[in-house]
Amino acid sequence: MGLAKLSDLVTNVGEYVYKPAEQCFYCAEPLGGDVWIFWNGTDGQIWLHPACAKRLADNLNKDWERFKVVCPELL
Repeated sequence: MGLAKLSDLVTNVGEYVYKPAEQCFYCAEPLGGDVWIFWNGTDGQIWLHPACAKRLADNLNKDWERFKVVCPELL
């Protein structure tokens, strides 16, 4: 996971080090602004607004907590 600022993504010749997605992975709204959260995965990257990254993390944690209760034998 990383925090990306627009100024960190573009080289001095205008090329992207990492190219942000056009839409947020979580809400599908355009990635406006100049600060985002991104994760690298085996199939590519996901890009999120910072607030959407928080919502996604909270929801993943809720899923994890429920899994521990419902399927403790799988831990």
